[in-house]
Amino acid sequence: MSLVRQACEKLESIVRAIIAETLATRYLMMDPTPVPLMSPQKKEATKEACLWTYRALDGPVFFEFAEGKHGPTPAKTLEKYQGILQTDGANNLGGIPARPGVTHVNFWSHARRYFIPVAEAGETEANVYLDEIDRLFRIERLARRFNPA
Repeated sequence: MSLVRQACEKLESIVRAIIAETLATRYLMMDPTPVPLMSPQKKEATKEACLWTYRALDGPVFFEFAEGKHGPTPAKTLEKYQGILQTDGANNLGGIPARPGVTHVNFWSHARRYFIPVAEAGETEANVYLDEIDRLFRIERLARRFNPA
């Protein structure tokens, strides 16, 4: 048996504990990251796979690999999750945000990035929204000084 296989077997209970602790929190942040995956059909070709990140507000985090960004992976992982789920606003989460018991919220930083090119193009109204989002970020930074995570 390879050393990698032995290490995986030894660490399996720790990984399960981290996943259980992360999913037991009432506030979960989730984000997909695209990663290249070698294609078994075409030599030297890749396709886009996904590394899903699940992070509890207080720190526990785990990653889950899926062969694509779209699909049932998050739905299966979060089938029993109850609480606040913060995502980037993607619509490929398998219906998770719409399920009773799950409150879906987004990242302000993801919303903010859509206003930047509009402001740079000269639409001054976009600056009002950027200023308000920046004000929220300042409040958050101040709050962290008084209640560090």
